[in-house]
Amino acid sequence: MDHRREIDRLYALEFGRPHEFVLRWLGVAVGGAVFQETEGWTAVLIWTVGYGLANLAYLAFLRSRGRICRARDTRIAGGLFLAVLVSFLWLPTTLGAQDEAAIRITALSMLGCAMVFLIRRGDSQRWLVLAETAVIGLALMVLVAMALPRIDSMAVRGAATGSGLAMLGYFAHAIWAGRRLRLAAEAAAHGSLQAQKMQAMGELAGGIAHDFNNMLMALQANLDFYRDSSDPTDRDRCIAEAAAAADRAAALARRLLAFAQRAEPAGRDRVDMSLALEEVRSLVRPLIPPTIRMRIAPPEAPVLVEVAQDQLVAALINLLLNARDALRLGGGLALETRPVRLTAPRPMLDGSQLPRGAYAEISITDTGSGIPDEILSRVTEPFFTTKPAGEGTGLGLAMVQGFTRSAQGGLDIASSRAGTRVSLYLPLAA
Repeated sequence: MDHRREIDRLYALEFGRPHEFVLRWLGVAVGGAVFQETEGWTAVLIWTVGYGLANLAYLAFLRSRGRICRARDTRIAGGLFLAVLVSFLWLPTTLGAQDEAAIRITALSMLGCAMVFLIRRGDSQRWLVLAETAVIGLALMVLVAMALPRIDSMAVRGAATGSGLAMLGYFAHAIWAGRRLRLAAEAAAHGSLQAQKMQAMGELAGGIAHDFNNMLMALQANLDFYRDSSDPTDRDRCIAEAAAAADRAAALARRLLAFAQRAEPAGRDRVDMSLALEEVRSLVRPLIPPTIRMRIAPPEAPVLVEVAQDQLVAALINLLLNARDALRLGGGLALETRPVRLTAPRPMLDGSQLPRGAYAEISITDTGSGIPDEILSRVTEPFFTTKPAGEGTGLGLAMVQGFTRSAQGGLDIASSRAGTRVSLYLPLAA
């Protein structure tokens, strides 16, 4: 189980839909106030406060988890949810003891809502599903037991008891079937991911062989020409071109290592984004033609990230050069940075969810013709390039993707006919 993703799923279920959350609490508040007003039940208001405190504890725990979560975190989250469930079910079990039929119907309705929510929730932890089934079963049996003394006929009592047991049986079947379906879906998704990885590995191997073969051919051709030539000028040119081919091969190897995140771990620095952008400006300015308007805007307030500065600068230069290449007829490009706080997980280009937290959002925007929708999701694949043959290795965005992942951040791209916006999200330094 991906425990970080499970924590995000639980948060989205309980608190990710503001309108549903507001309606739920509006119902709780209005219901508590009405019952207190009509029946004089101070206990109902006490229940409202208790239920609210249980939810606050649950919310605080889910929001406090870091980017790395463990099995212990999901177990604690499950325990806190059980506390929320028990606190909620206290009211319907209490209402079931009242004489008024309308109130008892309300109690059954509240229990039914809880059962539907649990089925939709789709927990996969076996112990938690067992506990949820037991809690619902206990509440249902309490309501049935409270109703039996009001029934004179033994046949009707038997029917009521049988109905309660049947309801519990159907609920148990549904919640366990939901668990099986979710586990099967996750297994299928994992199998599909593994198949995609194998396909990507095949493409990667073929691309590496092709690129290295081209470089080795250039190296060999120049060395052969060097051996056959007696002109010192030609020999010097051959050595220079052979060295350039070797340098390109070394650069390709470094990019592959950065993409695979298997290079020696780069030391992380506490990087001031204003200084990093100034370094990027000085390095990239000579590479931008006068037909392109470039704007690099430092953040209004200090923004600090904890990354390898050389990798950050290399990634930003790579993205700026991509934007330059998209503006062959001229146009504008901009590099901006701002701090953002994500209050809910945000989907990234590769389908992953960037966890909640504080990030530096670094955006590179160009006014080019954009990236077609049908290939947008593939632009970070290794050796996939939209540039003409010989003008790109297809490793630039893959390297940037590898950098953001190693920094526990994310990469997203939005594109239209009016241009492209590439956004890097890097965690702010503590």
